[in-house]
Amino acid sequence: MQVSHFVQMGLGLMITAILARLLTPADFGLIGIVSVCVNFITLFTSIGFGTAIIQKQDTDRIQVSTLYWLNYIFGALNTLLVFAGAGMAARFFHNPELIPLLQVFSLNFLVIPLSQVHRRLLEKNLDFKLISIINLVAAILSGILAIWMAVIGFGAMSLVIQVLLLNLFNSIGSRLAVSFRPLFVVSMHSVRAMLRFSLQMRGAQLMRYLEKNIDMIILGKLLPTNVFGYYSLATRIVYLPIRRVTYTFTEILFPAISRIKNDISRVRKGYLRSVKIITMVVSPALIMAGFYAEPVIRVFLGVKWVPAALVVSILAASGVIQSIEQLSVSVLPAINRAGISFSLNTVRFLFTGGAAYAGGVFGLVEAATAILVVRIGLFVYGFIVLKRYLQYSTADFWKSLKSVGVASMLMALPFVFSIWMHIGKLQLIAFFALSGIIYSLVIWKVEKKELVSLFNKAKST
Repeated sequence: MQVSHFVQMGLGLMITAILARLLTPADFGLIGIVSVCVNFITLFTSIGFGTAIIQKQDTDRIQVSTLYWLNYIFGALNTLLVFAGAGMAARFFHNPELIPLLQVFSLNFLVIPLSQVHRRLLEKNLDFKLISIINLVAAILSGILAIWMAVIGFGAMSLVIQVLLLNLFNSIGSRLAVSFRPLFVVSMHSVRAMLRFSLQMRGAQLMRYLEKNIDMIILGKLLPTNVFGYYSLATRIVYLPIRRVTYTFTEILFPAISRIKNDISRVRKGYLRSVKIITMVVSPALIMAGFYAEPVIRVFLGVKWVPAALVVSILAASGVIQSIEQLSVSVLPAINRAGISFSLNTVRFLFTGGAAYAGGVFGLVEAATAILVVRIGLFVYGFIVLKRYLQYSTADFWKSLKSVGVASMLMALPFVFSIWMHIGKLQLIAFFALSGIIYSLVIWKVEKKELVSLFNKAKST
């Protein structure tokens, strides 16, 4: 499973690089706005029944079938709302090009419910190897077709079609992998408790989404589309490791913690180990993205994307923080603290939104800087809140980050020498390789036991 995530991450970066070569900053700005609009509507119109299937250990076929049909009803509602609201969104962002993009994107809500329950059943059974295979195949097929569409001149629509095809191929794979077929029944009484849990989770997810995307909403409104395109691409580059590794890891963590939620000592141990593993995997990618942003973008994406380099460097630091914060999204609800998760995400949303607006008035780089400063403060606040419920010491937490911190500082040494050089493609690859070797050797020396354990578990699954 771990190898699959690295392959998906590399594949995602490669597809993004090719599409960035073929498309313009304005195209990426448009797809950034489309994603924000669609996801915003979804959060208010879907309940999120999947987590309830995972959290409740003993579900029967009637309950799962009921959730399947409710999911589809809300999916159809989302399609209608996004399709009908496309004109309103275009007027809000002063961009009529959004209308056809949003209308095509709305079809995702007819595709996703086809396999959402099937996907959650795979997660509940901890069949993550199969999920990884499905994700990988879907990413390859959708990426190839999106590149072909960009080549023949579809522009921003190729990015929309990429998302639609990704969800379609994922749905096909999940339905083929799970034998479940829903009954034609809707029993609201049987899922009453699950609906309550889902509503609590949706509230927390709503605030979490707003906190993570309020910058996109505000900057999409404040900045010209082509300038916003730089920010949209930067978020794709920086948050790809977070999506591919951290988010997938939290999908594993939620069902695992739910099974031991009454044993806080085990939950605490699992959380601190998760912090170590997440930072061990995500940090080197984000740190190298931050250090080498300018030469990487210039060499692989093209000169037209160089204005995004400084934003990538700033957001990379923010990404390290966010990768750790993301763990609380799984841990708090899993120990029946969804309300605390909601409150925590509300605070993050308010402060992040304020920072995005205050910085966005002055420009792109100023907005990214303001967001980073605020997220550092929010990280400290979240640390204090989670510490209260998991009862770990500050020393225990920083101990879990110690080896990664040392390895990260040492891997930065090649970058120091590269500052005075004009780096070409071969030199860039050499510096990347050297940084990676330094990091790997230090981590292997300090965390050999942990790495061997992870390798054996990955091999066994």
